[in-house]
Amino acid sequence: MTEQDTHGHAAEYYEDEISLVDLAIGLWEQKWVVIGVAVLCTLLGVAYAVVRPLVYEYATTIEIGTRLEGSETQPVEPPGNVVAKLERNYIPEAIRTFEEELQEANGGSVNLRVSASSPRDTNLVVLTSEGADDLGDYYIRLHERVVGRLASDHERDTKLEQVRMRNQLEEAQLRLEELTDERVLKVERQELQNRIIAEQNKLENLAGQQELLEAELENLDVQEELVQNRLEELSEFIAGARERRAQTQTEVRGGAEGMALMLIDNELQRDIDRQTELEERLLVEIPESRASLRSQLADNQREQSLQRETIDALEAKYEKLLLDQEHRLPQARAKVEELETRLANLRETRAVLPPRQSLNPVGSGRSMIVVLSVVLGLVLGVFAALMVGFVGSVRKRLSSES
Repeated sequence: MTEQDTHGHAAEYYEDEISLVDLAIGLWEQKWVVIGVAVLCTLLGVAYAVVRPLVYEYATTIEIGTRLEGSETQPVEPPGNVVAKLERNYIPEAIRTFEEELQEANGGSVNLRVSASSPRDTNLVVLTSEGADDLGDYYIRLHERVVGRLASDHERDTKLEQVRMRNQLEEAQLRLEELTDERVLKVERQELQNRIIAEQNKLENLAGQQELLEAELENLDVQEELVQNRLEELSEFIAGARERRAQTQTEVRGGAEGMALMLIDNELQRDIDRQTELEERLLVEIPESRASLRSQLADNQREQSLQRETIDALEAKYEKLLLDQEHRLPQARAKVEELETRLANLRETRAVLPPRQSLNPVGSGRSMIVVLSVVLGLVLGVFAALMVGFVGSVRKRLSSES
């Protein structure tokens, strides 16, 4: 390559370079393009800022109802579940119903949007919407509907829990009043004392019956001995009567001896009948009576044993009652305080802050839109000026080459 070729290529290279001076000169030459584009964008931005309605935020803070579980306060429904229920069911349902009502009333449609979120580690749910100032009343009423729907859903469970806890509290308060009323305590003690006395009287009656049964058994032994003695005597009388009859029968000669024989026979028959009665009494009646008395005596002793157990149980219950009356009062007071605390911590779902419009518009303000349009206009103006300069350079080179 010759030195002339080298200088030619270098000259061509320097001609293709764009210096800052050339760039500034080119922009100055196309300054009206830059100014025109910038002014046009600024005017468009101002027009948009003027026409564009101001957007406000509408927010409602909901506190989920709570109840006391153990020593901790827990929401009636986890916040995550509440948010999911709101976004999937209550909010779409409320928007659909509200838009239908507006369409029937005004003949037009309104596009409303509501979102739900829950701050971390809280029992709060926040409903938020963004819209123009003229839609503010619609958003506020829509938020109120969503809050009312959620509150009524939680209210059923909360009311049932309140009724149940109030009933328990009334019972606990009545029990506390009974424990602090000496008359009631005295009645309880007196009732047990009366029962103990009544059972002791029954035991004494059973002991008296036992003595009577034992006396009757002893009397049977005496009767048995008497009957045996009487039987022995009758046996001797019968034997003697039979001897006299046999002797008289051999000596009968006339009416006097016959009459004597008849008297002996009658006496002998009476003794035999009496002997039969005594033997029946000795062998049947007395053993049966003895067996019956022994059975009654055994039953009596069992009843006395059961009666003693009953008395011991009542006396133990009486001692326990005295101890319980001393210890139940603090327990009853603690129970009342616990139920009152649980009832106080049972809160319904409600709107902590009612639906309200933000004081200032949200999003980009009008001044920001104008500033952005000016900056965008300058950028587009510079770009347009560079493009115009580039097109002019291309045309110039094409014309010089031709």
